[in-house]
Amino acid sequence: VTVRHAMRYGSTSIPEQLDQLKADGVNRVLILSAYPQYSATTTASVLDAVYNWAGKIRNVPELRFANHYHDDAGYISALEQSVHQYWQVN
Repeated sequence: VTVRHAMRYGSTSIPEQLDQLKADGVNRVLILSAYPQYSATTTASVLDAVYNWAGKIRNVPELRFANHYHDDAGYISALEQSVHQYWQVN
């Protein structure tokens, strides 16, 4: 599994990372926004960037999106564990 991070309004940008993944021969991409809940001003802007990129290239890789994970039990458990670890140190 190849993992890349990208910034919506910064460097490295979403199109730059998608270009590199395509150049590396990746043909399936899962987009996981850093915003766990949907919002038109955050999550939708990530979707816009991905679709704008896809609209300008040929042979688009398979794109999948992980949406609405704010209430997923695994995500909540990971947050809980992170908070507990922080409290133990501080």
